[in-house]
Amino acid sequence: MQGAPIRTITDNLAPRSMATEDPITGEKKWIGFVANLLNNFIEKVNATLAMQSQLAEVEGKIFFVNISKWTANDLLDIGMSVDTMWEMRNFDTFTYPYLMCSYCFMVPLPDKIPYNEVYGVIIDPGVLTLLFLIFCTFSTLLIYIQKRSLSLTSVLMNDMCLRGFLCQPFPFPLQCSRKLKLMCLLLCFASLMTTTMYGAYLKAFLYSPPPQPMMRTFSDLERSRYKIAMNWAEMDMLRFENNRILPHVSNERVEIIKDYHEFVKLRESFNSNYVFPVTSVRWGTYDEQQKLLFNPVFYYSENICLSSDNILSFPIRRHLPYRNLFEEHILRQKEFGLLNHWIDHSFLDMLRLELTPHTDMSEPSVELAIEVDDLYWILGLYALSLGICCCCFALEILGSSSRWNRFKLYISKIFTN
Repeated sequence: MQGAPIRTITDNLAPRSMATEDPITGEKKWIGFVANLLNNFIEKVNATLAMQSQLAEVEGKIFFVNISKWTANDLLDIGMSVDTMWEMRNFDTFTYPYLMCSYCFMVPLPDKIPYNEVYGVIIDPGVLTLLFLIFCTFSTLLIYIQKRSLSLTSVLMNDMCLRGFLCQPFPFPLQCSRKLKLMCLLLCFASLMTTTMYGAYLKAFLYSPPPQPMMRTFSDLERSRYKIAMNWAEMDMLRFENNRILPHVSNERVEIIKDYHEFVKLRESFNSNYVFPVTSVRWGTYDEQQKLLFNPVFYYSENICLSSDNILSFPIRRHLPYRNLFEEHILRQKEFGLLNHWIDHSFLDMLRLELTPHTDMSEPSVELAIEVDDLYWILGLYALSLGICCCCFALEILGSSSRWNRFKLYISKIFTN
């Protein structure tokens, strides 16, 4: 092309295009997985980069949607940005697909379960049902071996089996058969496994409570405490109908941020009060950044997505004479793995250009101590159990006919005297 200019402009959105300075010439240049491809093409065809800075909007803020419009209006040759191709029928102003990625939400990691719910978490209904069946089986076999009368009360209130399952001592008969010894051995093993399992669960969960369940659907987002931060251009880009309404999410839950750069700034601050949409490519840099934090803040939810297959392409001018050459260049760069290489090194480039902080900006986690209020319902159940035991003990004493007759005789003697 003998140094012919290629008109372009960049949106300066990391990590796809980032401004830097050539260490040799001191000239301003751009790097990134979008800028690098255009730079290589310009070098390949012996052209020059003509940055159309006069197209910048107020305060110098450029948006990729505007770049696509300027390219469609023949104000640019190739935009140094990528845009989506959703539901488009005319591809005259877009190149061959350059990148395919998912467009999902980065969601704050769930909070840990409070201490007052730990005792309920370790209790699994299925495991309790299985233990109850094992208990009834052991109790029935012990009654059968000891040749005692079989009844529902004797099975459920078997003293030997109850104490054995709770790892408590019980009186063992001096003369017993081998079958009874074997049953007591099996009962000891079952009680040891049960108490060890629940003891280990309880100590581990009290030391570090497990997190609450992660959100899987938009309905979970609606029931959560988080707000969804969106940008108006993203809503239009995804072509949502019904006035940009997300499915199963109320309008009060969505906060529209008009300025895209303010939206990106809020997302980069890792504000855990919001849920942010992000591409899988951009999330890779956020994920690497979270490795520098003491505690990760967000996770990438592949279940809550706006688009699982988001196709991104370069905006290009109609009837561009070297369009086929540029699209062939895109395929060759991808074929040699340069696109994946640039994406993998995006975070390192952002660190080098100081676009990502090196320090931990997250708030330190507060170590919560176990208080009496966290155990109030356990202590209540313990007090209730003691009350039931005292009532049963009183009923056993009053139910004895001999003791009751002696008590009536003692009362009659008092009144007689």
